This record gives sequence, C-alpha cells and structure tokens, in this order.
Amino acid sequence: MNPLPPPLPRGGRRSYEMGEDPSRLLSALAAQHGAHLPSMMAPFRHARRVNPSAHDAKLRFWAAALRDLVVDKGVGLDSRYTVDAKSLPGALVVDGVAPQALPHALAALKRDGDLADPSAFLVADARDTPRHNSTWTGTLVSALLVAPLTWGLATLGVVDPSDSGSNIDEEVHAGALVVPARVDADVSLLATVARNTASRLDALLTPSELLDRAGLHSAGLSRADIELLLAHAARRGVLAIDQSSTGTTTMVKLARASDEGTAVSIADVDRHAFRVKTAAELVARQAADVEAKADVHVFFYFSSSFPFIY
Repeated sequence: MNPLPPPLPRGGRRSYEMGEDPSRLLSALAAQHGAHLPSMMAPFRHARRVNPSAHDAKLRFWAAALRDLVVDKGVGLDSRYTVDAKSLPGALVVDGVAPQALPHALAALKRDGDLADPSAFLVADARDTPRHNSTWTGTLVSALLVAPLTWGLATLGVVDPSDSGSNIDEEVHAGALVVPARVDADVSLLATVARNTASRLDALLTPSELLDRAGLHSAGLSRADIELLLAHAARRGVLAIDQSSTGTTTMVKLARASDEGTAVSIADVDRHAFRVKTAAELVARQAADVEAKADVHVFFYFSSSFPFIY
C-alpha cells in the first residue's frame, strides 16, 4: 500500500505549468488589454468613484491575468488546488516589482466563483446536493463530512476555523484560497475510475490506491489537497468516504456505473469487506516477499555448492 504523498513545505509555491515566465505572460496580457504594465503593477490608489474607468480597467486586467496564470496555468499555487493570497505577488514579479493590486482582484475572483475560501467551498458543496440526494442527506453530509474535514484542514493550516466564509471583503490580503476549477478537473478523473470499476470489492479503496488508479499519485497533492478532492468528489456523488475523528479519510467507496441513480454510502458490511481485502493483500505481499527471499537463498546455495551448473 503506497503512502500518501508528503505535504508541500508551508508557503512553498509551485508552478504547475513548467517553463512559463509570469513576467512574459503579464507583458503579453498587458499588450492585449492595451494597458501600461507598470501602471497595472501599482496599487489601487483611489476609490473607484474618483476614476471609475481606470479602476475598472485595472480590475479587468488583473482578473484576466489571474484566471490565465493562476486558475488555468497554476502559476504561484501553494499546492495543486490552493493559492496563498499573501505570497502570490512574489510569484508575479516583473522587473523586480511585485504587483500591488492583487487584493482587489482576488476579491473579484471570489465574487465570481473562480476562487473560494476552503470553508466556503465545502459549505457550498454541502448545499449543492446531487439530484438523487434528499435534503436530509445534504444536512447529514454537512455535519459528518464538512465539520470534521474543516477541522482537519485547520490543523494543516489551510482553513481558519473562525472564518465562516460568508463575507467577501473588498480586498483579500492573506489566507489560502481554493481554485474550484482545478478540483473539478481532478474529480472528473476520479469519476472515470469509478465508472470503470466493475466489482463491489474493487470499489473499496484507500485514498492512496484511488490516487494511483486516477494517475494522481505523482501530481504533488498535499494532504489538504487530498481531503478537498475527496470531499468534493463525495458531494458530486462520485464516491463515499470514511473519515477518522480528525477528518482524515481512511477509506473510499466508488460509485460504479451500476450504482447510477442511487446515493453511494458506506455500510458496516463494506467496512468489514475492506478490512478483509486489506488483510488478504497484506498476506499476499508478505508471501511474495518470503518467496522472493527463498529464491535468492536457493540460488546462492546452488551457485556455491555446484558452481559448474552456473
């Protein structure tokens, strides 16, 4: 059983579009918008009422730039699904100058749904129940999935437990923000795995096994990324999850194609089958290890006792 990928170092930015030069991309975007890039790098110095056209032009530029660089290309991300508002300007430096106008632009992208507070993202998921789920199912998932997961993400430093995510400020200066489009793209990969899973036993997996099947194990997911991905997939009806008391997912059950139209859930019989399956796999691996070691011993015995055979 492969271990989960290690978390990123706190504050360690990673560009998922290798080779991209943010300064070159920003210069090209400024040319497209007919904007003066040094002016775009400066902060919003006055309220919108002072010069609405200049204010709106700068906001449009940075909203387009962040959608292109951060949402689409992954420039400046702290992890696969999150960006840190405070450290993001350091990833978008042009000629030694970091942009000063991002707090307004980040707030605009939150309003438009391109970015979201982790807690708000999970709460929105709990409200957005699949068609086959009833209202009580959404309430139950909110209580049993969102609350412990939010606690777990808080322990990883991603979610501020005091932040309900209900208020959107005019500016966003700090804090982790989720990029929903990037989570959605990977949920689609999990959905493909689920549809192609035939047997009930094969649908019971550890998170690590699921990432392997989806081709995501080497994608650099942090522990918080994994929990966000699985929680979002659960809300989309792709799978069901079992969590520990700390909000860490210990088991997933995929919604197979034959399960379409029904809400997938984990029952005690599934947990028992999963434990038996895990134990059987462990015994098989141990037996294979013993067999391999025995083969080595036999080889060395014969090679030393009967060298003419080799």
